[in-house]
Amino acid sequence: MSVSEGRAAQAGASAAELAWTAVRGPRLGAIVVGVVAVATRWPVLTSRVNPFGLQPDTKGYLHQAHDLLHGGLFPADWPRVPGYPVFAFLVGWLSGPLENDLAVAQHALGAGLAVATFLVAWRWLDRVTAWLAGLLVAAAPVLYAAEDEALPDVLLGALIFAFAVLLAATALQDGHVIRVRRAVALGALAGAAILVKPVAQSLILAVPFALLAARRPSAAVARTTLLAGLAALVVVSPWLVHNWRTFGQPSLSDQLGDTLFSRVFEVDGRDVPRIGPAGWIAAQEQQRLRVTPTGERLHAVVAGRLQRESGQTPVEVQRTMRHLAIEGIRRYPVDYAWRTIKGGERYFDEARLPSSWTTALEPRVGGHGLAFAHATWWSFDRVTPLWSTLTLGGLSAALGLVLGPRRRRVFLASLLAVWAVQVLTTVATHGGLPRYSAQLLPLTFLLTIAGTTVTVRAILAGARATRRP
Repeated sequence: MSVSEGRAAQAGASAAELAWTAVRGPRLGAIVVGVVAVATRWPVLTSRVNPFGLQPDTKGYLHQAHDLLHGGLFPADWPRVPGYPVFAFLVGWLSGPLENDLAVAQHALGAGLAVATFLVAWRWLDRVTAWLAGLLVAAAPVLYAAEDEALPDVLLGALIFAFAVLLAATALQDGHVIRVRRAVALGALAGAAILVKPVAQSLILAVPFALLAARRPSAAVARTTLLAGLAALVVVSPWLVHNWRTFGQPSLSDQLGDTLFSRVFEVDGRDVPRIGPAGWIAAQEQQRLRVTPTGERLHAVVAGRLQRESGQTPVEVQRTMRHLAIEGIRRYPVDYAWRTIKGGERYFDEARLPSSWTTALEPRVGGHGLAFAHATWWSFDRVTPLWSTLTLGGLSAALGLVLGPRRRRVFLASLLAVWAVQVLTTVATHGGLPRYSAQLLPLTFLLTIAGTTVTVRAILAGARATRRP
């Protein structure tokens, strides 16, 4: 063999080795998942229109973003945190209409979440989980639908996912002492998430659960939790000061009045306590809507009437409605707690919302170029019933805590701690909406699929052991 032939053969062998490495490594999978996610979203990424009217929540966020874009500050009478309006402000520097630009940015963020899901599972769990979870997140209609609205759920979901992965990596950090910068980074991520939606305050509660699952010394657990909490407080403190000066108290948001009122009197259907003029007004409106349903939301009707008849400001109305909701909870505390726990089931049920969930959104792209999106959603519709069965309706997530290597169990325990505290807090204070399920979709698929794969491996290993002489 000549020198040139030898070099050619060596080059061919090197190319083959590189190709084999790409197939065996995560790069190819990440590319495939990314292509599926982007191709599914391609029509709306390139030609989105807005034939529908804006939702009330969307109007509020865009109103704040508009003020920022034009050099103003946050409206003094708007009880929302600033995280999503700031995100909208940054996106608003793009060339198109703000709502279109937000949809494009959020669809790109959703595709990135799919790739991140694949890479996290490949690094910490197993290849089967990586492929299945990555592709399901890439094709999920509920995530696609959430991305297409100018609402904070996708941004919050990305921050929660980043927090969960960092917490799991921190729990598995070598050595007994957890680095300060890890704790501060956790707090900064939590603070950013809180500024997007205050319900993310519960993320700090996941820190001690994850560290205790990793059998960290109690002093290290307390120190890390305290540092993370302080870092989160530093991040949100400018907004606390803003609200103190504006509303007279250092609160994050007065929107809890709306959400808790809705949970107690709309979702649970409890009777409004007839205490004070506000209670009587709310009870009258509740009875009217029960007798003659009009499609109106009780909390919106009550808020409007309280402002008109009592002269309360929007912030004062929120506090009044929160007081009524808390008084209502005191009358059924056990049932309220049980309904909160049961409400977590919807996060598994809504993870598999079918392709029909996106039908109403298709006029936004004119119905053109959706062939690939329809194919991925068709596949999703047929895979997720099997996913629901094999994961025992989501219960397999618990099996991942007791089966498999310790590092894997600790990693899953950390993800589950974040998922659980966020679910319970959201259901307790808001009730539920499909877009809330979209916030935790990557964690939902990771936890359930990882639990099933490790269970199947344990069963197969047991079967092989019984066949040995």
